[in-house]
Amino acid sequence: MFTLSNLILAGAIALAPAATDVRVRILQDAQPIEVRVSVESGSFTLGANDLVLATLGPGDEAQFTRTRSGVGVRHAGQTRTLRNAVLATVETESTFRLTVTRGQDTIARTYSGALDVRIDVENDQVLLLVNHAPLEAYVAAVVTSEYGLDDVEGRKAMAILARTYALRSLAPPGSEYDHVDSELSQVYKGLAGLDPEAIRAATETTGQVLLFNGALAEAVYHAESGGHTADNDDVWNGEPVAYLRGVPDPFANNSPYASWSFFADRPRLLSRLSAATGSEVRGFVISHRSADGRVARVRLLLTGGTDREVEISGNDFRLAVLREFGASSLRSMLFDVAATPAGYRFTGAGFGHGVGLSQWGAHEMANRGYAYDEIIAFYFRGTELAHVPNLIPQAQRLTAQLPTSVSATQRADSVSRGPGPPRVQEAVSGRRRGRIGW
Repeated sequence: MFTLSNLILAGAIALAPAATDVRVRILQDAQPIEVRVSVESGSFTLGANDLVLATLGPGDEAQFTRTRSGVGVRHAGQTRTLRNAVLATVETESTFRLTVTRGQDTIARTYSGALDVRIDVENDQVLLLVNHAPLEAYVAAVVTSEYGLDDVEGRKAMAILARTYALRSLAPPGSEYDHVDSELSQVYKGLAGLDPEAIRAATETTGQVLLFNGALAEAVYHAESGGHTADNDDVWNGEPVAYLRGVPDPFANNSPYASWSFFADRPRLLSRLSAATGSEVRGFVISHRSADGRVARVRLLLTGGTDREVEISGNDFRLAVLREFGASSLRSMLFDVAATPAGYRFTGAGFGHGVGLSQWGAHEMANRGYAYDEIIAFYFRGTELAHVPNLIPQAQRLTAQLPTSVSATQRADSVSRGPGPPRVQEAVSGRRRGRIGW
């Protein structure tokens, strides 16, 4: 038994992650305490700092476990204890299968790129896993998870947005990672179920990003606009952003979310609103709508007097409902509500925050013959597409100087994903560690 400061599993000999990688924290929700890595293809080296300990080929394994004194590493019958462990691969042609076990639950996924394994400084009882993913592989994986509709040009538009988001959201040097693999950033599942058409979309748009005034744009998207996209400042607290202005969206009418209804039990909803505000809520009324019809402000009526009330944003109201009733409850802020003896009947249109690109709208535009650049130009007025070589080294220069439309916490709470069948998801809690998010 001996202690090392860093352990690295790397493709070939190079131990540093490539400059074209994005760093994604993976499987955080699993709270991993034990990780097994098996090489599926290619070659890897196992080492500490500049020391190569072993070469791993297909079928070879390494196991990492959170122990009382650090990270236990087992390979070829030998076990070592480390203070901080790093597991990485830098050969994009090489792949490894990562298996996380937590109690009775097991998650197994295949990844390319690099993987670091460290102790989570915010919860030292679990391991922190960071995949240094090749940028275009990451883009293809995100498009696979985030865009479930069957068209070519919509996928290409999504690839550009996913790439732009990934680069604009790079963390400062010295940070442990740039993104997470859930809806709090963009959904990323490695090579699992990778869609060949998503690979095509990433390949055919390689290096293309969305710019406004020469800087990376906030490439936000949602499932369906309900017939009109939203101004960013009507949804989130922030300054108006010129290219995130709401526009009439005639392409959203053919989605399954063109209209919907939802019933909320009165005691449950009022209890959730009370918990969110710290005061006992006895009812509510819509107090203000934005120009596109979305609920902008909701007045909560408090117990203890007819004049006791507090006003919250429509977005905060929706998030409270989502936390209580789930992602498919109050699908957007384009809604009306009617009180009944048992609760509240909501009727509305659209799915998600409504800012930026509508995925169902993009799908309809593609079906009508629009190209991906036309789709993006429709939803992000005044922006331009650019092909930028050496994207990651230039990302910091292309980011900044533009106002950020929404705080990281608000976007983490407001993100909507996926166009519906086969997948729609909505994040209703969490934070993004202060980075650019949704």
